Amino acid sequence: VLQRNSDSKWGQLIDLVLYGWKIRASKKFTGADVIFANHFNLYWTSLKSKLKSNHHLIIHWHGSELFGSSRFRNFELWRSDMRFVEATHIVPSEYFKKEVLKEFPNLKRVLVIPSGGIDTHAFHEKKSSNPSGEIVVGFAGHLNKAKGVDFLIKLGHERKALENRFGKKIFFKAIKYGVKEDETLDELQKAGVQVVPPITKEKMPQFYGELDALVFPTRRKSESLGLVPLEAMACGVPVVCPNAFACPEYCIPSSSGELYEPENFEQFMEALICVLSRWDTYQPSKVVHERYSQEYASKEYATIISSKRSS
Repeated sequence: VLQRNSDSKWGQLIDLVLYGWKIRASKKFTGADVIFANHFNLYWTSLKSKLKSNHHLIIHWHGSELFGSSRFRNFELWRSDMRFVEATHIVPSEYFKKEVLKEFPNLKRVLVIPSGGIDTHAFHEKKSSNPSGEIVVGFAGHLNKAKGVDFLIKLGHERKALENRFGKKIFFKAIKYGVKEDETLDELQKAGVQVVPPITKEKMPQFYGELDALVFPTRRKSESLGLVPLEAMACGVPVVCPNAFACPEYCIPSSSGELYEPENFEQFMEALICVLSRWDTYQPSKVVHERYSQEYASKEYATIISSKRSS
């Protein structure tokens, strides 16, 4: 297992070098049936040299590996590597499966499993009902344009109109993630958006539990799934997402949230108004329990690994 001791680029490089050394020195691969690579760079830099003919290789994809700028991103090399082509490839969504197969149409087996799944014991439906005196709308992505922070700012400026429509106080709440410019924070403040300090993973269920809706106006093509809206849905919070990427697979109109056409702010507003108008008719947690929970993902992985061990 690769142990991450640092978030800096140099620190991560050192971690990767130490990982490679441990892999090359390890004797545990001899008796292994299945080799699971959670990141491509772990396969190309270390695991490839340890593979034997009897090993079944499983590779788990991440959005940045297809659309990012990693030094290990070499599509021509990947297409010509037969162990890579004949491996079992795990992708987190049908959307990302199509994107992978566009680049690698010769892959033998590509299966959809929602990453590690959502921990529905930690992220579970809130018990309180929609407060009568106020409405809280949340945003839990990085505060940049790729994640749609400009839509959040525009939304903040529409607060008075929304309050007049619903006859309630409306609050917009975001988390201080990934913001690189003070100007963005100033714009959020002027729009009346409350920006709270970074929240640990353990406390995110509490954040979601305070919301009546979550907006997820992402523009990222590398959004291979979207764990933030799924976590919110597990907490019983309906979501507003673009009709793009993997979002339509779990943001189901009138069931778990509402969709809008990308870059269309008016539709974005209409989708949010729809959610807030019928807040108590949605059942977002049901979608998560059926297809996106850790239990579901674990069963799918167990089935794949068992079939490889017996073949």
